Amino acid sequence: MQTQPPTTWAAGSADPIPVELTGIRWPDGSIECRFRLLHLAGSLVATDGEVGQILTDLATECTTCSDACAG
Repeated sequence: MQTQPPTTWAAGSADPIPVELTGIRWPDGSIECRFRLLHLAGSLVATDGEVGQILTDLATECTTCSDACAG
């Protein structure tokens, strides 16, 4: 039996970022890439506990870029 990968992820979560995640679409419509989420400062958009949709498209780009996004 295969387990389905998660479709959402919460900011500030103790859960690791899923391997297939290339970005997150937050409820306000903004997108943060994997590199932004892995940065020590974390998300620039979401507050801890806010849940976003996991994106897996390799062409995913931040709408809120920073120096962390150059990954």
